[in-house]
Amino acid sequence: MLTLNAKFREERGEKSNILRKNDYLPGIVYGKEIGSLPIKVNYKDFERTWQKTGEGTVINFKLEKKEKTSEYPVLIRAIQKDPLSEKFLHVDFYQLPMDREVEVTVPLIFEGEAPAQRDLGGVLIKNLHEIKIKALPKNLIAHIKVNVSSLTKLYDSTKIKDLSFPKDIKILADTEDIVVLVGKAEEEKIEAVPEEKKPEEIGVVGKEKKEEEEEKKEGKKVEEEEEKK
Repeated sequence: MLTLNAKFREERGEKSNILRKNDYLPGIVYGKEIGSLPIKVNYKDFERTWQKTGEGTVINFKLEKKEKTSEYPVLIRAIQKDPLSEKFLHVDFYQLPMDREVEVTVPLIFEGEAPAQRDLGGVLIKNLHEIKIKALPKNLIAHIKVNVSSLTKLYDSTKIKDLSFPKDIKILADTEDIVVLVGKAEEEKIEAVPEEKKPEEIGVVGKEKKEEEEEKKEGKKVEEEEEKK
């Protein structure tokens, strides 16, 4: 599990634009146990963490507050980017209740070479690029591997049910859905660029979702008050 260090924003007048000029990314962390806290993280540290984890991986969040450091399991719940530079402007972290299942969308990573593509001139068609799963935070995975080396003939395919998943992971999709297949070149369809999934799509199962929304609203209020100081 990756670790990300953060600091509590307690200084008066510590506005977001000043933080960004000093290579910090402002944000909030909220959850049932900790309430809602305004925080800041080193921009480059967050950028590296985001590249490695995205929105579906649990992060060990080390929060320094008044010379005391506490650790929490969190997910990146939402990010804001500058529309022109695409630099991060703000981030929300959600402190996970470790005894509740959460729903996340994880990417598929394709490995190997399909013999039907190499030897028969077929075209590898990827129908899915991600799958939604449900699990306890400690059992979440960062990605799902898809090995295409078993596709030896034209029209061979791999379905969700053919993939390997940890036993503690629940698949929230039709297991008969085709993940990848080898077709003929003239049948290849132009794949649409997959829409970038936002961290807001991560879901918490049950009544925890309502509680999280309330905590998030409270966190925004805290942050707005800090900005006005």
